[in-house]
Amino acid sequence: LDWGHFALFVERGGRLADGTALLPEGWLREATTWSHARGSVTPETPEGVYGFQWWYNPPEVLKGDPDGALAVAHDSFWAQGIYGQAIAIDPVDHVVMVQWSAWPVATEDSRWGELATFFAAAVHALR
Repeated sequence: LDWGHFALFVERGGRLADGTALLPEGWLREATTWSHARGSVTPETPEGVYGFQWWYNPPEVLKGDPDGALAVAHDSFWAQGIYGQAIAIDPVDHVVMVQWSAWPVATEDSRWGELATFFAAAVHALR
């Protein structure tokens, strides 16, 4: 499976490059509406962090948020593998990122914030 093509398909709202819709209307919006399930809502993530295998990935925010990282994060969603594999999608600015990875330890939580910060900076630079 080509993760980049999959990410572009999702970024287009579940449409093929020729515009053919493959996902039901509203499915992606529902899939990225974060759950309020136990453990999903924290003071840092009051809207939750998890949908249908999609995740909200908050960045490490610098004082004053000079790169608009929180706004990018709010509009973005992620597919995340336990060893750092990632697909990040910003449907507002039409940016996707794929990361193949082999972190030495599964689910290195601190690295997700770093990756989200990098993605937000890249989106900001492309604006």
